[in-house]
Amino acid sequence: MAKVEDKAVMILHVLGKDVAESVMERLPPERQTDLRRRLDDLSDVRIPARRQRELLDEFERFFRFVLKQSKPRLKVHSPEETEGDEQEGSTQRSRRQAREEQAEEFVPTENPFADLEDLSVFQVASALEGEQARTIAIVLGNISPERTAEILSLLPEDRREQVIRELSAEHHMPPALLERIAAAIVGRAVKLPPEPPKRFDRIQRIVNVLRALDKDQQRQMLRAIEEDDADTASQILERLYVFEDITTLDDPVVQQILLNVESGTMATALYEADEEIRQKVFSNLSRRAREALQEELEFQGRVSSTQLEQARQIVVQAIAKASQEAG
Repeated sequence: MAKVEDKAVMILHVLGKDVAESVMERLPPERQTDLRRRLDDLSDVRIPARRQRELLDEFERFFRFVLKQSKPRLKVHSPEETEGDEQEGSTQRSRRQAREEQAEEFVPTENPFADLEDLSVFQVASALEGEQARTIAIVLGNISPERTAEILSLLPEDRREQVIRELSAEHHMPPALLERIAAAIVGRAVKLPPEPPKRFDRIQRIVNVLRALDKDQQRQMLRAIEEDDADTASQILERLYVFEDITTLDDPVVQQILLNVESGTMATALYEADEEIRQKVFSNLSRRAREALQEELEFQGRVSSTQLEQARQIVVQAIAKASQEAG
């Protein structure tokens, strides 16, 4: 037993302090104290690279064994599988066969992070569901911003918020362990169905994620997406802002918008707008310009829904341009 415990302590030492603390949180207090003492004794011990690889290989074999044994409990079910035992068995068999076929089609490479880019985003998101928010954030930090946004958009809302918070923090993980975790995620992902759910809107999901970020994170991720895929970034930008956002902008940004939108267009856009929106606009105009706009609104006739939509879209485009330039 002592030999097994010694090996466990060495593995925790190789995996790093963060992983060791995560493991010890799940142990009784007396075991935590013993483990911390033994890890402290190893703090100045240099383990040869070859021995580190041997320990990590053994850890990975055990990890894969646990995943294999736990597979029935980890299976992801869909709503269609509740229609009866007979149909359920048939559905499970067909989906299992589809996953096996998909696994044969996609052969993982020696670069798991490249594989995470190439796999279906739905496979990757499902494979990440069982991971801790911190682990997900570390993995996402090593793939493209566009793929990160897509994956975030597919996570449950509460988990997505946790991951976004972790993305803002600084994390350290041994490269060897990080690569192995990514490879394990790829191994799970290839066994999952690659097709999207019905009525999936990829761009809108990314937009929803970006709107949940603060302005600096939003601009940073959008610019990174633009570098990878300008067309996707353009589609995102078209939906990222709405007319009502004008009330949330700083006055200098609103003033820049008003310089780029003709008075007549703004008057049309303000037709039946909330008083808060009107006051935001009025407060950023000179007295003369404000009086002219108010007069135009006073004598304004009926505005059709098409005219209103077109005018507000022009304002939204100005909001997008000014907001991005403000960063």
